[in-house]
This record gives sequence, structure tokens and C-alpha cells, in this order.
Amino acid sequence: HSQLREIAIDLGFTINRKPADAESIHKALLTGLLSQVGRKDPDGYEYRGARGAKFSISPGSGLFKRAPEWVMTAELVETSRLWAHTVAAIPVEWIEEAAAHLIKRSLGDPWWQAERGTAVANETVTLFGIPIAADRTVQLGRLDPAAARELFIRHALVAGEWDATHAFVEHNRAMVDEVLELEARKRQSDLFVRDEAIVEFFDRRIPDDIVSVRHFDRWWRTTRPQQPDLLNLSHDDLIDPAADRPDPDAFPEVWRHGDLALPV
Repeated sequence: HSQLREIAIDLGFTINRKPADAESIHKALLTGLLSQVGRKDPDGYEYRGARGAKFSISPGSGLFKRAPEWVMTAELVETSRLWAHTVAAIPVEWIEEAAAHLIKRSLGDPWWQAERGTAVANETVTLFGIPIAADRTVQLGRLDPAAARELFIRHALVAGEWDATHAFVEHNRAMVDEVLELEARKRQSDLFVRDEAIVEFFDRRIPDDIVSVRHFDRWWRTTRPQQPDLLNLSHDDLIDPAADRPDPDAFPEVWRHGDLALPV
């Protein structure tokens, strides 16, 4: 305390006359004790600390019987085992906030979550090998915008896995149905382009920062008045250039016989 007081005076700080609350003190101490936090073993009373260390709360501590899930300790002393002295219980949220520059994040395989209109992934957060969070669902756009944008294009714009009322969506569905009908009349499945061609169509037209339905709706609201047909697919966009286009006369929609006109 005296050392901190002298440093504060040397730096020209005004000494606070109001006593600090326990939470503020613990948060301040935590910034210097990040390597001395521990998480309780769910099957015992040992704590998992930094870099694989295991310690127990000293029997003389007021927290010995309480055994909170997360603690920080000012001192680790090794005798018959590694004991933690001067211990405080802390919420895990404090650790992630104070150790933002030290924690490591890893993401599982991302997926498209249609009900939220965004790509998500399971995130695992560790500090010095201690799991801070496991399999936490987070928005992918915050951590990997490029991957989130690709999933948005593939699942929302191409596959239609979103609740959209935009005019271009209905137009594109109609175009797809028409090309699929031509393909059915031709009795071959080589007419419709691969999904990659449609992905590239949208990739060329929407900005790089569009990573979710919310971002798209905001952008399209201002873009649509100037370019209403920007995202409209045509037959040329949907028919594979390498495929033989069917001759309309060879695949009539109406069969005429005398005075009769019969739909085919």
C-alpha cells in the first residue's frame, strides 16, 4: 500500500479519500494476478491453475469450505502440496475482460443459423491453458468476417435459407424454376449452373462488409433505389455456358392438332 501511495504521489495523482469497494480492489489486483487464477475441479477440491498447475485453498482461508468455482490467489506456497494463500472468489467474466490481451480463442466448424440470420461458431477460450469458456456460440462475423460473408452468400442468397421479402428474391426463384423446367423438358441435368457460379454472381455485387441478414438489409435499403436490378439473376446467369441449350421448337409447351391446343 505504501509503495502504491508513493508512486501515485510521484505521478501527480490525487489520493482518493473515499474507501474503494471490494469489487474495484479485486478487479485491480486481478490485472496483476492473471497467472494465479484457478478453476475448481468439479470432482474434487483441487484447482486447475496456469500451465497445468494444481493447487488447493489453504485450510486457514475463509474460502476453504466454500470452495468457489473461480479464485485468484496472491500467493502460492508449496509444502506437502501447492497451497493458495490470500484467496478471493471472482466471476469468470472478470478474467476474460482483464486478460483480453492474453487469452487464446479457437473456433469450431461454423454454420449458418437461419433464425438469427447470421453465421455462428462454437468458441473455446483459454488463459494459460485454463478453459475460460467452452463451446460458446458466437457470431462468426465478429471474429472471421470473410468466412461469415461466404456462409451468408451460400445459405441466404443462394440456398434461400432466410426469411426475406425482397423483390429480387422472388424474381430469382422464378428464374430458377424456369431454367429447371427447361432442364426437365430436355431430360438432362447439365443445363443448370453449379452453385459456385451463383455464389460468384453475388460475390461480385455485394460489399465485403456484408456478413449477415441485418448488414444486408441495411445496405440494400440504400442501394435498391439506384440499382433495383443489381441482384436479379437472368437465364444467362443460370444456364451453364458449356451445356447445349434446348431448342424451344423441339420442346413445345403446347401440342396442336387440328382445332385442339393441348398443354404439354
